[in-house]
Amino acid sequence: MITLWAKIENGEVVLVNNQEKQEWLERNRNYKGNLLCKISKTTRERTTDQNRALHLWLEKKAEQCRDAGVTAQMAFSKTIELEITPEIMKEIWRQVQNAMFQNGKSTKNLEKNGQIEEVYEHINRFFAEKFNLEGIEFPNNENKIK
Repeated sequence: MITLWAKIENGEVVLVNNQEKQEWLERNRNYKGNLLCKISKTTRERTTDQNRALHLWLEKKAEQCRDAGVTAQMAFSKTIELEITPEIMKEIWRQVQNAMFQNGKSTKNLEKNGQIEEVYEHINRFFAEKFNLEGIEFPNNENKIK
């Protein structure tokens, strides 16, 4: 796989580093099949000032914890309350999937023979039993997915 960096100029995708593309084309000049090209946005990295501020805060917080006698074990034994987001639900899904099928963290690794439904049922049951939440039907046709 090759990753090419690009930017958008005047509504067109312009490759930033053509050399990588040229090298890849040279190595594969006789290839006759189809190619899959994926375009995705890159997220902006934090600024230098944000990076410095983050590291300074981390140092000060670590010093404060040490001075108060708070250890890493003490901190990890506590729970930080977080609102459940789709990203957190996806992580819950991954943990259940991996525990059930030991096949990595991607849903792409699930087999077509009902493994998605098995994970979905376990998660629905967990939230019903532990939090008294009604199960949500899994979307299984195009009208429900839209």
